[in-house]
Amino acid sequence: MAGKDFQVGARVAAGVSCVVAAAALVAAAVIAVPGPTNAATDATGGLLVTPQAIEQQRTCPGPLLLVGAASGQDATTLTSVGSPALTMSPEATSQPLDDVDVVTSDSGATSTLVSAPPAADGGVLAVAQAQVASEADLSGLAVVNCSESAAVTWLVGGATDTGRTTLLVLTNSSEVDATADVELYTGDGRVEALGLTDVTVPPLSQRVLSIAGFAPGAPSIVVKVESSGGLVAATLQQSIVRGLEPGGTEFIGATAEPAETQVIPGVRITTADAVAERAQVGGSLDVATALRVFVPGGEDAEVMVGVVADTSDVEGTTMSETVPAGEVLDIPIEGLADGTYTVTIESSFPVVAAVRASTVAPPDPNAPISDLETSFEFVDEASDITIVAGQRIDLAWFVAAEPLDESVTFATADAPSPRLTLTSPTGPDAEVTITAANGETLSRTVSAGSTTSFDLASATLYTITGAEGMVASTSYTADGQLAAFPVRAANPLSGAITVYR
Repeated sequence: MAGKDFQVGARVAAGVSCVVAAAALVAAAVIAVPGPTNAATDATGGLLVTPQAIEQQRTCPGPLLLVGAASGQDATTLTSVGSPALTMSPEATSQPLDDVDVVTSDSGATSTLVSAPPAADGGVLAVAQAQVASEADLSGLAVVNCSESAAVTWLVGGATDTGRTTLLVLTNSSEVDATADVELYTGDGRVEALGLTDVTVPPLSQRVLSIAGFAPGAPSIVVKVESSGGLVAATLQQSIVRGLEPGGTEFIGATAEPAETQVIPGVRITTADAVAERAQVGGSLDVATALRVFVPGGEDAEVMVGVVADTSDVEGTTMSETVPAGEVLDIPIEGLADGTYTVTIESSFPVVAAVRASTVAPPDPNAPISDLETSFEFVDEASDITIVAGQRIDLAWFVAAEPLDESVTFATADAPSPRLTLTSPTGPDAEVTITAANGETLSRTVSAGSTTSFDLASATLYTITGAEGMVASTSYTADGQLAAFPVRAANPLSGAITVYR
């Protein structure tokens, strides 16, 4: 992918002496700095320069976190829970980050920096993280596509109303200090609070911010992170407890940059009937499927939403809504049966977006007797619905995806029932091939405007070819478990840049 064009020019401010001095400086620079060893002239006369390949890096956020010490005391402490499983390229190496904001668990797991040789030497680095939690106040499946650091990251998801916890994890994998500015938005607009700007993240370290400390009681959250100096990788972690019942957890990675068209592939709906019933119970409204939209600009946006399944026998839906500028809006998506969907948003102004979905399963029959003793039926007075206490509930955030390159390598997480969903928003029909690390292949023709899904193996590396311009995600599900992350193209900084002189 081509980088940004840079144009270097000079102005004569005044006097012949200035011109002579400037010429001397330029001459010295030409002598001191050798020309590129891999360069060519493009059609505009610019010099196409391919930068020297550097080591590939991805950052994983590390284990799930609980607010408070292991004893349940000290609300200012963050405690890690368990240890995530990593799937990564065979040539990759991992390095734990020691300087973190949390008290580590017995496993000692923490945020991880994964490195590999330059892509030209060993292929594109791909890393995925997965973790299943089964604590009294933290349960469910959480997966994330370990990411490169970025100057700007948009995160759509999370909440801080009663029983909801959202944490912002900032990781600096570079050798220099990073300074992060956090813009936080809710349904009431932008949050102005001390501590959101000039957040210093030292080299090879992690910092965690509790969103509730800045925006308590907010059911809808959108975060923008801008970093300078060293770049940071930013991730949200959301967890839910309804009364004494855990309601799921998820890592939320970056969504696509603001745009008038956003495509969210692979929204996986399971146990639709149980979800619809549970959503009527007090305190469970956010079990229902919803589209979260935010307009960063100053004008209200008119959005059209289309929801299409990956098979012709499952119906989708359409809707329209006005989204106020600067305010986060959740739009219910009702009536979807079990299936895998792509959600497309067409907006009059650029937006960011993601979809929240949940799964509801009965209590685990194999759970210890002490756990089953807390499972019983009761009637919710407000809805007159009989509920089985101890239901296993999990949530997932499906974020908007960026277009793929001609060839993209990705890793499936070590999680159940991985499914790759590919959507071709525009363009001609294309033959897409999915190749596993062991050489096995799956091929299918993807028509323009259509969505198709492939069931894959867990903890495996795959390469997609022929899907340029399409968007993709992987989703995972089991009883009481639901999670997803998008498939991302290779590092855009690895391509040639054009220099004009």
